[in-house]
Amino acid sequence: MINIFNRREICLTRSAEEQLRVCSLLNGLGIETQTVSGNLGSAGRHHGAGINMDVAFEYYVYVHKRDYDRAQQALHRA
Repeated sequence: MINIFNRREICLTRSAEEQLRVCSLLNGLGIETQTVSGNLGSAGRHHGAGINMDVAFEYYVYVHKRDYDRAQQALHRA
């Protein structure tokens, strides 16, 4: 189980597709992931003109600290 005390950030992206790719790859290798998302200020609350909703959110992907090195190697190979 991943919690705030035993996790390390493996990826920060603004792309939902990239977040899904990273999590799918790592989960496929048996590495548990945890994703935390947040909006970028007012960009996530207002869908007005001029705001690119493709990058309005940040996705933080975490792994257990014991799996960090293995996860990092897997992402570099992919």
